[in-house]
Formats: sequence, C-alpha cells, structure tokens
Amino acid sequence: MAGGNEFHLSELQAEPDAIAYENPQPVLRANVPERFETKEDYVQTFKGFLALEIAEEKSKRDHLTRSDCAVLWRPGAGAVAEVQLPSVTELSVRDQLRITDPEGHSAIFRVFQKKQETNSVRLINVDAMEGLVMSENLRYRVEFVACRVHLRMMTGLNQFEFGKDVDQRIANIILGKTINVELPLPADYQILRPPNHDLDNSQIQAVQFALTRPFALIRGPPGTGKTTTAAAIIYNLLTLTKERVLVCAPSNIAVDHLTQRLATYNGVRPLRIYSRTMIESEGALLAEESALHLAVRRKLAVLYPTHSEALKDRHKSLSDMSDIPDTAISRVEREIVNEYHVVCCTCSNTVTEYIRSIRFGAVVLDEAGFATEPDALLPVLKNISRFVMLGDENQLPPFVQSKVAIGIGYGRSMFERLVSIGVPVHQINMQYRMHPDLSFFSNREIYAGSLLDGPNTVARLEPSLESFWGGSHPLAFYHVNGTEEPSGAFSFFNHREAALVEELLYTLVAQYGVSPEDIGIITPYEGQRLHILDTVKTRKRVPLDSLEIKNLDGFQGREKKFIFFSTVRANMESQLGFLHNKRRLNVAITRAQSGLVLVGNKIVLSNDRMWRSLINHIQGLGQLKDGDACLRASEIV
Repeated sequence: MAGGNEFHLSELQAEPDAIAYENPQPVLRANVPERFETKEDYVQTFKGFLALEIAEEKSKRDHLTRSDCAVLWRPGAGAVAEVQLPSVTELSVRDQLRITDPEGHSAIFRVFQKKQETNSVRLINVDAMEGLVMSENLRYRVEFVACRVHLRMMTGLNQFEFGKDVDQRIANIILGKTINVELPLPADYQILRPPNHDLDNSQIQAVQFALTRPFALIRGPPGTGKTTTAAAIIYNLLTLTKERVLVCAPSNIAVDHLTQRLATYNGVRPLRIYSRTMIESEGALLAEESALHLAVRRKLAVLYPTHSEALKDRHKSLSDMSDIPDTAISRVEREIVNEYHVVCCTCSNTVTEYIRSIRFGAVVLDEAGFATEPDALLPVLKNISRFVMLGDENQLPPFVQSKVAIGIGYGRSMFERLVSIGVPVHQINMQYRMHPDLSFFSNREIYAGSLLDGPNTVARLEPSLESFWGGSHPLAFYHVNGTEEPSGAFSFFNHREAALVEELLYTLVAQYGVSPEDIGIITPYEGQRLHILDTVKTRKRVPLDSLEIKNLDGFQGREKKFIFFSTVRANMESQLGFLHNKRRLNVAITRAQSGLVLVGNKIVLSNDRMWRSLINHIQGLGQLKDGDACLRASEIV
C-alpha cells in the first residue's frame, strides 16, 4: 500500500456498528408476540430474527469467499488491510469480513473504502487479533460476515435493552405496556398550514393527532397525501417544540421525496445525509442540493481553494486530498450539521457519526409499514420525546430475505403490530390520485369504504381515450391463455402476456399519443420484467428512454398516469405465488391516476378470493377483454 495520508481519522473512529459480529445460535419463537413483558424479551426475540437474516445474507455472499488471498497490511494504522475480491460492488462501506491465516487464527475487519479500479477493499480491524499473523508473504481466507445495516440493528437492540437514550414512555408503547398517552396542546396553538400547500380536514386532524401524542400512528392509504401530511407535521413540530426534528424512512427514495417537499417551505432547510455507498454510486441523488456531502465540499472549497475543482466531483475521495486535515473535515461536518433543525436520512443512517451526538426533540418516520421492527427502532435511540410513524399496513410489508423468519412473523412491521394491539391510529381519508373507478375496489375491499375521492379525481378520465377503454371506465382486464415459464431459480415469465402488453402499449402511444413517460409497467417477477423489456426493445415500436418497467417494490409510494400490470402466473396447479398477497395487489392497482390495464389468466387468478372479486367487479363494468383476440387481430401468436 502506498504511504501518505490515506485514511482520515474522522472516518476511522469507532461507530456503534464497529463491533465484531459473531453469529450466535438464534433464539426463536413460534411467532412474534404482540406485547413484550421486558426489554430483554423484546431484544432477544428480534436478535433471533436478525441472526437468521444475517445468515441468509452471508449465504448469498459465499461466492465472495477467497481461500488463497493476498493481504496488504499496514498495522501502524490500527491494523489496516487491503484485499482483492471478485466483485467489490456487492460490498458496502462498514460491511464486515473475516480474515483467517493459514494456522486458523482469525479476526473480523470492517470495510473502510472500496477501490473500484483495482477491485479491492480497504479494511480496519474491529476484533481481537489474538494469534493472527500479518505477513504479505502468506495467503489468507477472506469471507463475508455481515452487512452494516444488520450490524447497526443489532447494536440498536443492545442500546434499547439497556435503556440508553430511550424515552420510557415511548419504550412502553413499543413493548405494548401502554397503548395511549396524550399530550395537551397549548390553548392558543393553531395548526399551521405549510406555505403553498393546502391541507384538507383529514390532514389537519392528522397533524393535530400527531402533536398531541408522544407516539402517534398515521395511516396513509394510496393517494391520500401522506408526504404532504408528514411535511406539515414536521413544519408544526418545529414551531411547537423549538427542537430539532429527525426525518427518516427505510428507503432512500422515501427520504428524498420528503426532503424535496420540505425544501419548498420558506424557513425550513432540510439537511439530507446520504450513506457513503449512495454518494459513491453513479446514479443521480434526487435531493443532492440539500445533501451534507455537497455542503461540506462547498465549505472546504472556500477554505482550501487549490482543491476547489476536485471538490466539485462527489466521486473524488477526500482521502486523496492529503493537505486537507481530517480534523478540518470533522470540524466542517459538525459545523454544518449544527446549523440545521431538520435532518433527513434512512433509518440505518440515524446512528452514523454525523448525528450520533445531536439532540433531537422528535422523529418522523415515513413509510413505517415498510420497515422491519429493528430498523424502525433505530431512530428511537435519540432520547426523543415524540415519535410519529406514517405508513399503511395494507401496502407492501418489510423486505425480509429469510423464509424461516417470514414464516414466523418477522415480516410484520412495528406499525402493524402496534395497530393490532390497539394503539390509536388516525387515517387520512381523502384520496387525490385516482379516478373513482380506480379507487373503488381497493376502498371497498381493503379500507372498508372509509376513503373519499377528492373533488378533482373525476377529471382524471381523458375523453380522448374512451375508444381505447371501450367506454367511460378507465380500467380493463385482458384475459390471456398464456403459459408461465421458469426464469432462473425463483422467477417466471409469460411470453403471451409480454406480447400483449407491448401491443397495448404501442396502441396507447402511437394511436392515442400518450407519452411513454406517463406509463408504468409493473410485474411481480424479475423474469417477466426482463422479458417485457426485451419484447419492447426487439419490436422497436415504443421508445424506451422514459418508459419504466419495474417490480412492485419499485413502485411503492409512486404513481403514473397509466399502469400496465402483467400477472404472469398461468399453470395447471393454479399456484399464484406473490399474487396471493392482498397487500401486493393493493399496491399494484393503486399506482394509476387515469387508467389501469391488467393482463393475466382469469381462470387461474380466480382461485384467489381477492382476485376473483376484482375480476368480477371489472366484468360487471363491461371491461373484461379477450386478450387472445387482440393478439390474433394484431397477427401476434
């Protein structure tokens, strides 16, 4: 390894996730309890699930293991090492690897830096190194141990158990010991409406509900303005409490959307903290104008003008600018963070060095139904006195890899568990996204008729498309006698469905002038997503530049004017896989504003009660179509 100032001390400081993870024997239960007697009981339950998730993640990274690996050592920097691996893109900063010498002595190291040009990673030791021989003449076994997100969750559970920086009222609600605690609002306090954004009565009530509880649950069904409501809650919390607000979500896209909304409010300056992995990625960062790393670089450019050009490139490592002291970087980071009263990041990044020592008065957690319980717990560990969760337990559940963990209840979010034990929840009830024909079924079947259609939703219908729909109802189900085919180990594709989707897509774009940018194509299987993409590419009739073809997770919290949904499954056994999940169906049919096209085998799908009810509803509107006839008319077999 080259000499010089390669590692900044601010980056090497120990973090909560810098512990060495040793995979314990998980302690599991038949199901996740709804209430917990003690913090220890809670922690041991979720540590068991995390152990399963870590083991599953490790099994998927076994191909990274190398048994004859050279290691470049630099013991003087706290046992820093550098190793080459087959694909460093699969690793994130602060993931952990184990290095074992030829005699069997080993220690765990944390990824500090990825070097794409040499396909190598730099590591720093976080474990006892008893007996481990460090020599550049030896060959070592290097294997993946755990990812940084799971490590942070493990550490968070430990912190919760020992009560460090945890408000007892909030802890009691999480455990299920208390279900309803109210706080009085000052008699003269009036709910503030954010500038340039109106609130309906339900949203105003949601803001008031959040302000009068130390722990508030807000349910936001599709299209009801959950992001608007979350932003209004934050706006009011800043005024009411005069304290910092931490804004988070389990996904980067949800944090970005909320950050962008807050940035439009006069007097509210959100600071977006991205992970190093996101910063180093090639993709665009939606809320980068509010990002900490850009603010740091702008300030450093003033202090060190000789590096002003290099500092404009977010991919240019600060470690390569050897004459910028690490103490200066740390000082600038602290100064900038302390200037802001609204900090936005993912749940797992709430424990990073940037904000670890900052006092927050409240946390607002968006997309709470999509967060696993240990992930949702991390923002609580700030000694906050107010916690607001916004989500919907009727949409996509948390992403869990371990089938064993899913089978015994780990796929249930904290939001859903607390709703089930009677913690009060306020539902926003006015939807603005969908034409009433598109909201009707979800409202009836999922939300028991509790939703109202906004005053302008009828105008979502585009009269010029009536001949495409064959009437005034902007939805249709096209029955296709296709056959599912395997794609890889766990996926499927359906050739006839893909062909029909492309044909209908072409008709909508070429004949009716709809922009591909206004169309989204959803399918539950990666095999079908790739097959539809390949079909559109091959036929070259629809431009792909702005057309989105994604799975359901990719459209969570999003919308398009028109949605095509290819269901794929068509087999003699009537197996539906993902399609049995009513939450996934709810998400699929509530992304469209102006029109929805469903493509599938009605006979197979009708074996599921929810799908049968949906198909019967569409048939009652006269919108059940013969997809095979469409293919024949188009001379597509």
